[in-house]
Amino acid sequence: MSATFSPQSQRLDGQTALITGATSGLGRAIAQRLGQEGAYVLVHGRDRDRGADTVSAIAAGGGTARFVAADLGSHADVLRLAQDVGEIDILVNNAGFVVFAPTAQLSVEAFDATFAINVRAPF
Repeated sequence: MSATFSPQSQRLDGQTALITGATSGLGRAIAQRLGQEGAYVLVHGRDRDRGADTVSAIAAGGGTARFVAADLGSHADVLRLAQDVGEIDILVNNAGFVVFAPTAQLSVEAFDATFAINVRAPF
């Protein structure tokens, strides 16, 4: 007997989702989909205009969302973000930072930014 996979929509009503880097690309698409599925979406980004646009797109799709601004390279911003969003049910760590250079050629600043955004902030 073989099992048949049948994808079904799983409503997320009552769930709060935080998506980092949600103002463009994959993060925005995930935020919109979670909104369509009933989650209250916290749209993270640095640009308020792009954040407002993403929130509007979620609302147009029948969802609810709000924008939360933070620079994940700033420890103070990360702490403020955590306090601002409170308890969440779903976390999508989509934001990231990369410098395309051989590791030996990275400046201390570039290394610190990469570590802060990609490792410390999600932790």
